[in-house]
Amino acid sequence: MSGLLTLAQMKTEVRAGFGNSTEYDARLNNLLTMAQDRLVGKHDFEELKVRATLGTTASTSDPSADMVIAVPTNMRQLYSVAVIDGANSRKLEPVPSALWDSLIPYAEQYTRERPSKYRRWGANIELWRVPNAAYTLRGHYSTWATALTSETQKSDLERKDQLLILLAQIWLGVLIDRPDRANYFWSVFKTIYEESLGVSVYKADINKSSTEDRGAADDYWRQPFVTTQPMVD
Repeated sequence: MSGLLTLAQMKTEVRAGFGNSTEYDARLNNLLTMAQDRLVGKHDFEELKVRATLGTTASTSDPSADMVIAVPTNMRQLYSVAVIDGANSRKLEPVPSALWDSLIPYAEQYTRERPSKYRRWGANIELWRVPNAAYTLRGHYSTWATALTSETQKSDLERKDQLLILLAQIWLGVLIDRPDRANYFWSVFKTIYEESLGVSVYKADINKSSTEDRGAADDYWRQPFVTTQPMVD
């Protein structure tokens, strides 16, 4: 998924809002990249959400290092982390940093085990307990969009070209002291942004309840979407 227009085409549209002047061409790449970052910073768009391996834990003589996994450099928002270990795979429970430091200020002192909890701290994920083996960590997270640098490049944002162009025109209007143009483009941007956000947020199936069969009474634990245990005579 990506935008429809290339960077070169978006720059042409930005210029069109200022009489097709090429005077500010040296700034347009930066303005469009900043516009893209501004959009992503305001909302986690679906096209920037991924499911990927975060890394593999280690079990060495250094527990301080073994409890830490570096997050991908382009990660924005981390939604969930799971330890992948066959039938013993589990979703890790997130712990707020204040509570983490209150309950386990020195996690390295505890016996090693398969991790069950985590916290994100800066560019790292800290695990508890300290891993006792090599485990794959899988995450669901959103990313930042790739900076716009190549003339043939398209934005990672799907069909948000209009928003990028308008935001770049707003910034340009501010930089060259043209508040009339900046305010005009802002009024247009607000309407289009609200429409775009509405499409991104609404999900047709979000309120549907699970209709999964319970299965036989002796295997209810194999049905993760069934919240009640069947009655057994």
